[in-house]
Amino acid sequence: MIGQKKLIHFINQLLKESDRTKLETILVELLLEFGEETVNHQATSELVVSIREYIINKVKKKLSLAELEQTFGISKFTIIRQFKEAYKTTPAAYHLQLRVAEAKRLLSDGLDVFDICERLNFYDQAHFIREFKKNAWHHTCSIYGTA
Repeated sequence: MIGQKKLIHFINQLLKESDRTKLETILVELLLEFGEETVNHQATSELVVSIREYIINKVKKKLSLAELEQTFGISKFTIIRQFKEAYKTTPAAYHLQLRVAEAKRLLSDGLDVFDICERLNFYDQAHFIREFKKNAWHHTCSIYGTA
C-alpha cells in the first residue's frame, strides 16, 4: 500500500511538471525507488532491504562500509555481495546515485553548487562535478541525443 501511494505521488509529479530537467530528475528518483521491483524480493533478505532503506535515509550524509558493517552486524564483504546480488550495484554506487539524483533536484530548485556540495557531503566541487558528469550528464546526453 505504501509503495502504491509513492507511485501515485510520482505520477502526479510527472503530470504536473513541464520542465524537461525536472521531469528527468523525477524519473531518476522513480527508477531508484521502484527499479528494483523486477528483483525477486522473496530471494532478497529482509536484511538487504533494511540496508537499502538505511542508505536511502543517509543520502545527505557520508556513508561507509564500516558504518554499515557496525550497524547491521555482518561483514562488509557479505554486505557488498548480498546487496549487489539483489540490486545489481554496490552499496557505495547506490548511495552515490541517490546523491546525484538529489543534487539534480537541488540544482533544478536553483541551489548553488557549493551549497549542494555541503549538503550532500561531496569532498569538494571538483568531486561533485566529476560524479555529476559521470552519473547525470552522460544519462541526460543519451536521453536527449546530445553530446
